[in-house]
Amino acid sequence: MAYEGFIEASPDLEFVDPFEAYVDLINATQGIARTREIFQDLGNRFPANKAIQVVLATLMDGTDSRITRLKEIVQFNPQFGPAFYYLGQELDRKLRESLTNDLLQQQQETYQALLLLEESQQFSKFYIDKVLAQEKLDLAQLSFEAYAQSSNLFGNVSVDITVYSEGALFIMIFPESDGQALYYGIDDPNPTINNGTIDIGGKTYLNTTLGPIKVPIGEHVFYFKYVDKNGVESEVYQKSFTIPEVLVIFTANPPDFTTGEISGSFVFQIMYQEDVSQAYTFNYSIDNPSLDQSLSGFAINTLEVASLERGEHIIYIQGVAADGSTTAVEEFVFKVE
Repeated sequence: MAYEGFIEASPDLEFVDPFEAYVDLINATQGIARTREIFQDLGNRFPANKAIQVVLATLMDGTDSRITRLKEIVQFNPQFGPAFYYLGQELDRKLRESLTNDLLQQQQETYQALLLLEESQQFSKFYIDKVLAQEKLDLAQLSFEAYAQSSNLFGNVSVDITVYSEGALFIMIFPESDGQALYYGIDDPNPTINNGTIDIGGKTYLNTTLGPIKVPIGEHVFYFKYVDKNGVESEVYQKSFTIPEVLVIFTANPPDFTTGEISGSFVFQIMYQEDVSQAYTFNYSIDNPSLDQSLSGFAINTLEVASLERGEHIIYIQGVAADGSTTAVEEFVFKVE
């Protein structure tokens, strides 16, 4: 088939629309089960191809599963616009099921990130058909604006802080994104740095996204305030956060069909380590500080853990470089549901 020939000949190309069309064709002729089989095989053969991984995520059974997987993809690929688009679509679907403030925040953050990425063509460049890409962007913008008013009604003010390997990403959530100005500061209780504005569909909004920016390792406080459209200044909001020496990302796998046991996947990475091929050993332990287990390899490594009990846990971890120097012992809290 033409699609299969395209994929085999160009496994490194990450145009999304050929895969979307291939999904439509297989669904129409062979059904969803066969589509999942084919894309699972493609995902196994081409694990580095972001377009395949995104499309495979959209084929997962259940909205929650699709959202979880797409969140993992955007966390590791923060410049790949199509992943944000599909995450936004799944959040739209979830919002139609249950309108909550948390989901509204996630949806707004996702679409704003997508629209900001497109300012440097980090969405449309992954589409051969630019008209199709624009149609999807228009749909994302409409959904963003439709739920923005609902989000405002909740009146929730907060900041979502996510630590990536290249720094911290801050997304400020507040009811009046059409205000005059938004100021922030890190470890400065009198925030004075203006975060600017963005234009979406001919309208101007305060830019509520900052980063990722490289913040020094250690404990910090993020402060922000905004000025509404009438010139009224808000109070200063704040949130503490930590930049660890060892970044830990945890994903719980679905329960085993036969045993009911839950396993989990960890990613460990030395923060701000430019050369991830540097040799490192990670000493770790779960739910006790003994650090009696180790994982040797590089500055980024993965760990699979079987038979995790439901509930909250702590993994203690320390990185050891080839010269014997060590990081601080980090305590990462994770939850198995």
